[in-house]
Amino acid sequence: VHIERAGGMADSFDKVPPEYVALPPGSNVACWDCSSRSGECMNPTINARNVVKCSGWTSGGDEAFGDDDEDYWEGDPRRIWVSYKEYEFLGTKRTVIHGDAAAFFGFFPTNFGHCLHDNFPMVAWLKSVVPEHTKFLLPNTAMYKKLLTFIDPSFVENRVYFFDANEIVTVEEGTLTVAKPASIFLAQYGNTLFRPLRHWIFENHPEYYPEEEDRHIVFYTRDGPHTEHGRVLELQHEQDVLALIRSAMEKYNRKEKLVIFSGQDGAGNILPLEEQFDTFRRASTIIGPHGSGLANNIWTYPFPKDCNERVQMLEFISGSDTDEVQSRYNGYYWVMRGMPIDWHQVVYTPDSSFYTTYIDLDAFQEALDDMWGPDKSLIEAQ
Repeated sequence: VHIERAGGMADSFDKVPPEYVALPPGSNVACWDCSSRSGECMNPTINARNVVKCSGWTSGGDEAFGDDDEDYWEGDPRRIWVSYKEYEFLGTKRTVIHGDAAAFFGFFPTNFGHCLHDNFPMVAWLKSVVPEHTKFLLPNTAMYKKLLTFIDPSFVENRVYFFDANEIVTVEEGTLTVAKPASIFLAQYGNTLFRPLRHWIFENHPEYYPEEEDRHIVFYTRDGPHTEHGRVLELQHEQDVLALIRSAMEKYNRKEKLVIFSGQDGAGNILPLEEQFDTFRRASTIIGPHGSGLANNIWTYPFPKDCNERVQMLEFISGSDTDEVQSRYNGYYWVMRGMPIDWHQVVYTPDSSFYTTYIDLDAFQEALDDMWGPDKSLIEAQ
């Protein structure tokens, strides 16, 4: 039976936060891109997207984080901080910022999902530990600006300077705070980083829909012109999946509205963030294949009053028989387990490919029954 559920939920609890330092006035920060000068770079793969390397150093040349205690060699994608001495030649311009500042440049800052789960948790955590007047130096990408402006337009307007790759920013008349996460993938910190992000979003977007009739069961489809990286359910198979959802909604007297979400409108245009937020803030259950559309779970209500009010997510992921589709067991539990969500997973069947996927419908029905059916432990106890 092709159904698997994530274990180790204790990993969702608080972890020791990342190491961080406040460098003295006159310190510098930069994040590098070797794309146009790869032949001159020690690590030519650095591109400020999926291979992120940054440097922080004082006016006296001291590194923010030295090499002596590094867990990974410089080429390891999990390592962010490298010596400025090897890459300062890439600098295209220098900018001076006055007053206290904090800087972060995370994994894939051009991508919707990776901004939400591999960048913003660290920004939110830094925001919670530095003084309120601190300016933030963040990646100058359209996606970063769009998402962060939606979360907190005042913060962006008054406290953020967006810097380019290969731009060296010097902080005068204040300290420069930088952090060293153990990996570019922030999920390992669980609540430690995601709790500040959940609070930050809620401060500016407090909408709450406690009544079942006002909520949604969201089915995420990857069938659309903006979908990348495959994992599209075969179209008739997807209709069979939707039929099972509708049948289970009737079976368990679910009063929510079933919403089919692709992130696009009928004309193929990307939905405004306000609409995406509203769809997922109302979600009681989210179902669909792994993909950036499911990263919208960040908008779900962040403070359920009990376990019954937690959002349920049922995600289709690659298993041991479907390495061609994607890395096995790559699901949102592993990247967003700091969210108050009950995670469920169904793996693709072996006849799936990179482009077209299938799931076991019996396993899917079992998963729906498991999520929406009566509490079996209570029944057995009676």
